[in-house]
Amino acid sequence: MPSSIELEKTTSDNTMSFDQFWQALTSRLKVKTQIRNWTVDQGYLRQGDFMAEYTTGNYINCDVPDAKTIQKVPRLDVELLHKHWQAYLNGQMSRRQLADKSRFMKYSISILHWFSDDGL
Repeated sequence: MPSSIELEKTTSDNTMSFDQFWQALTSRLKVKTQIRNWTVDQGYLRQGDFMAEYTTGNYINCDVPDAKTIQKVPRLDVELLHKHWQAYLNGQMSRRQLADKSRFMKYSISILHWFSDDGL
């Protein structure tokens, strides 16, 4: 299972393919897991936490307390963030820039942060 250092290497020098990362991530999320809402600018936020779970297919289910339906975060959206993770962490790409490319970026950011920080 990749550590935060391995995730950083993955996004900076591509030593781990996204397929390998996706496999490790979804393996960890086979059990419903609470994910804290996080941003690089503000850290953990007081609200917006959600439950994430991978069951099958090319998406991660996110159960958000105030949402009427389960949010299905596509693999492609996670891959997009994975590609730009270091730029986001270093302030070279904003959350808004990422959100313009995906409406699920809030979930993807928090999930990648959980995996790299808490998901060791």
